[in-house]
Amino acid sequence: MIEALKVLFGQAGADAMTAASALELAPLELLSAQAAGAKPLAATAVLREQARRTGRQAPLDRAESLAEREIAGARGRRLRAARLDLARTLMLRAELFGLSAVRERLEAAITACGGNRLTPVEAAALAGLVGRKAALDAYAEETAEGLLAAGALLDAACEKLRPLRATEPDAAEALLARSGLAFIAGVKLGQPELLDQAGEDLRLIVEENDEDLRPLTRARALALCGAGLSFLSEWAGDDAGVERGLALMEAAAEVFTEDHSPLDAVAVNLSLGLALERAGADGLAHLSRAALGAGGDGAHVELRARAAWLDARLSRAARDPARAQRLKRELVTGLGAPRSQAQRLRWAIDQIALARLSGERRPGADMALLEAEDILKEADLFDLARRAGAELKAPQGSAAP
Repeated sequence: MIEALKVLFGQAGADAMTAASALELAPLELLSAQAAGAKPLAATAVLREQARRTGRQAPLDRAESLAEREIAGARGRRLRAARLDLARTLMLRAELFGLSAVRERLEAAITACGGNRLTPVEAAALAGLVGRKAALDAYAEETAEGLLAAGALLDAACEKLRPLRATEPDAAEALLARSGLAFIAGVKLGQPELLDQAGEDLRLIVEENDEDLRPLTRARALALCGAGLSFLSEWAGDDAGVERGLALMEAAAEVFTEDHSPLDAVAVNLSLGLALERAGADGLAHLSRAALGAGGDGAHVELRARAAWLDARLSRAARDPARAQRLKRELVTGLGAPRSQAQRLRWAIDQIALARLSGERRPGADMALLEAEDILKEADLFDLARRAGAELKAPQGSAAP
């Protein structure tokens, strides 16, 4: 462990996979302490790991600044490495917080990475970034053509990265992105072969990433596999499949402790809570942990966790007037003027819940729902924005389904 951390913080040389392993194993407090003393591109990797695990934006701000300074003073291979590093940082920001706010910068960074002097490893890494960005575009467009086009780009990227899966962490990132896209496309388009592909990609990640060396990457694949299996099994009425999916998510939850990777803990508790609620069990405890965890900077998974937690509380409040009154007081009390973007997004989600809870439309509720819809659209939370729009159109005295 000590040698791996020396590698990570620039005190020794090593391959990319050894450094990636050290990142996943290092406690958060050690990452925070050491990022300042590392070499620039080692520091940006540390900062991205902090952001990915905590849902904080500040580490990404620092990583962008370091990469841009490195680009300004670098040439040749070092310049290509710095440009790829900046693109990786912007990609992570887009995946965590939405593409719209960084679209132009990300597109410019990816374009700057191109050229005919790329090594095969650099070209494969760039292809992975292009495919991941296309997947985010496809989620926003929500068209069959967009989903399939993004899938083709990720297929090409995964093929380029296939010989590098044992040495380059970018390969697992591309497989994770392709599995998520294939699952969504498979469900939306009714194509079972895409669902099979998603499962195969996740199986490869689990098999090829040792739980003692890359525990977080492996557990992310387990969690996605469990969430997909439980969803499809519930759809098909397969109780045994639901149980297997829950078991996979529980296994991932054991890895995602709230002190080591709080944002992953949010994600897996959200998936577990939703799966239990769909199965008719009580998922409120998991949803509460998801809604109240991580950094609070407005990562999409945190916001979806808050929405799901409020949904679960609303369903219980519908049968308990006293509980409904407590929830209404809590929501109204929390509706002060939002200052940060994260607070604006939580305010928008709370407006949806309050509209569903109120028996009649409050004064100013229509304007609040319109604003909530716009805020959520701007953040690429299109599913939640549609819910705000549906509440706005719902007749007074009723809630949108």
